[in-house]
Amino acid sequence: MQIIVPLFIIFTLFSGCADQKTSGEDQHLTRREVSEPAEAIQTPLPFGTFSLPDLNGPQIQAEIGGALSLLNGCLYLEVDDHRSIPIFPAEHTRWDSEKMVLTIVDTEIMLHEEFRTNGGYRIRSANIHNHLVHPIPDTCVGDEIVDVLTQGFTN
Repeated sequence: MQIIVPLFIIFTLFSGCADQKTSGEDQHLTRREVSEPAEAIQTPLPFGTFSLPDLNGPQIQAEIGGALSLLNGCLYLEVDDHRSIPIFPAEHTRWDSEKMVLTIVDTEIMLHEEFRTNGGYRIRSANIHNHLVHPIPDTCVGDEIVDVLTQGFTN
């Protein structure tokens, strides 16, 4: 068990740093900055959340990115033809189900909009729900989880 944790951390750091190319289409979708707080979280959410109470605390610095898609009640992060299940910081993430917009801190991300931020990848495990504030919906299919964090949004 003592060896697995350091290996997981190393895997997370290196896999998140890998070059993640976006699709060949030249999409100039803009990220919109918002000045008003997003609407309160509605349940059930199409994604899971974890606790990240301190925005200024230490975070994984590896880069993740892609575009969000919604399929069968589950929000996915897509890069090229690869689909992962994102989880977001509960304290700083809001979902507007009418507009289909995810807001992290003050940044709105619309479906199919390319974005990049810090975060990391991990493999879905049976005990992942023990670490989540809001569980990943049962309709989410896949074994790869992406922790989407809050520092360094770009598009």
